[in-house]
Amino acid sequence: MDTKQAEFWTVSSQTFEGVDSKKTPIPSAQWAWAYCPSGWPGTPNPNWICLKNGPFNPSLLYEMAYTAKNPLVLGVGFAAFRDLGSFLRYETAAPGGGSNPISGTVKKTYTVGASQSGAFIHGFIFWGFNKDENGRIVFDGAWPQIDGRMMVMNIRWGQPNNLMYLYMGGDEAPVWWADYPNLARRLPPNGMLHRCANSHTCPQILETFGSAELYSEKFSASLCGFTCIADIALPSNVHRYYSPGATHGGGDGSFTWAAPGTVAIPAGQSLLNNPIPETFTNNALTYAFIQLLMSGTPMPPSVYPTLAHGELVPNTAAAEGFPNIPGLPYQGDQAWPPFVYDFGPGENYDQESGVPTIQPPIIKSVLPVYATKVNKDGNEDVTGLPTVLGEAPLGTYVGWNLATTGWYGPNASNGSGSVGQVFAGAGNSGGYLPFWDTKARRQAAIPPDPRLSLQERYGTHAGYVCVVTAAANEAVQQRFLLASDAQTLISNATASNVLAPYMPTLADMTRANFLCSH
Repeated sequence: MDTKQAEFWTVSSQTFEGVDSKKTPIPSAQWAWAYCPSGWPGTPNPNWICLKNGPFNPSLLYEMAYTAKNPLVLGVGFAAFRDLGSFLRYETAAPGGGSNPISGTVKKTYTVGASQSGAFIHGFIFWGFNKDENGRIVFDGAWPQIDGRMMVMNIRWGQPNNLMYLYMGGDEAPVWWADYPNLARRLPPNGMLHRCANSHTCPQILETFGSAELYSEKFSASLCGFTCIADIALPSNVHRYYSPGATHGGGDGSFTWAAPGTVAIPAGQSLLNNPIPETFTNNALTYAFIQLLMSGTPMPPSVYPTLAHGELVPNTAAAEGFPNIPGLPYQGDQAWPPFVYDFGPGENYDQESGVPTIQPPIIKSVLPVYATKVNKDGNEDVTGLPTVLGEAPLGTYVGWNLATTGWYGPNASNGSGSVGQVFAGAGNSGGYLPFWDTKARRQAAIPPDPRLSLQERYGTHAGYVCVVTAAANEAVQQRFLLASDAQTLISNATASNVLAPYMPTLADMTRANFLCSH
């Protein structure tokens, strides 16, 4: 609670590479560890900071370095998860008394985690916890979803809620499966499967991610390493699937259409939420994964963009081929890049372990970010899962969405205004800009929209439903969509307002008939 034992300062600017302007110290007498919604001095509280001459200035960056105490032993969670899984799978009686209620019924096991818990699975496998204390495999399958990080849990002052924002780790140890060198740090080959391969306890891996993870999760490092000079080959037990254009975890899958500019953009965002869903492809992959584990039925072939196919490119408008779309300026180049941090000599970067001694860490270099090529509509047209909205688009879908209120939202102040609340960014919502319904309306827009209208694409409502039906049937044949979900999607498209009510021309009906006949 002694402010003299900490350093507290502000900076007025920061480059994209994390280089700060000159530090302006805040004297220890001008702030306190306190909660002060009604003003200075407030109530002493180690979880809050109060400025004597508040409020906090949202135009400044505040940074602090202090000496902490009593670090928790964070790895206990991995051991507990391992031991519970092993007990339920193999044992009949608990060491401390009691019995296993499902003893003798378990044939195979798998674990699923999304986002943060996907990072947990990465660490669980990387540090060797899929081998129990008797040397047996715990989980036959593991499905880390929508995450490209290593869980920062095996260092002193680990960050189990790490999001890889500035100064957070997570890109030190390998975030790829096969052994591959860390070229950014000149470290020898290593991978998330290294330990389990040596102990013969590697699970089958199902890995799913979408466009948002390339922009906000630094996922390209999982595909081509921290320098992205070559694709990293997938081991035979890894099955990887990419959802083009999808947001973090997928959208609501709505087929409801509204003209550009007629629907309110959610507060704090620059674009509408991206509706491309992942639920339906996940349903199909769940079924396929269980069939693999239970009976050895092969998974559908992995589908994801690569450097070799020319689909994975630097995240710039020029490299991606992003078109000039009114109302949708390219902002994908704001993706979070991986950093090469110097946390001090006490950290083992290859193992994401040890004791960091430099805070904030020194940024030694900024690594490249890679995303995917797009077509003339701005939609990703790359190797990936066939989502029905992606195959029968109602607009442009992007995996990025910038916040409009900065780090501190409109309700950042509390009482005296000296309490800040971090605004958690809009990127995980992805972005969406609908097409116009008719050619006349898109051409009359100021400026005109270069993207074809729904009328020019599908002709009529029936034509659109035919395209949806064809896309759904194709996805079922490829085992990326369950037949029951295909019927749901077709029914939803049929009940939608796409080009209805609408008086089609003869040319529109001809176009629709052509689509339906094919």
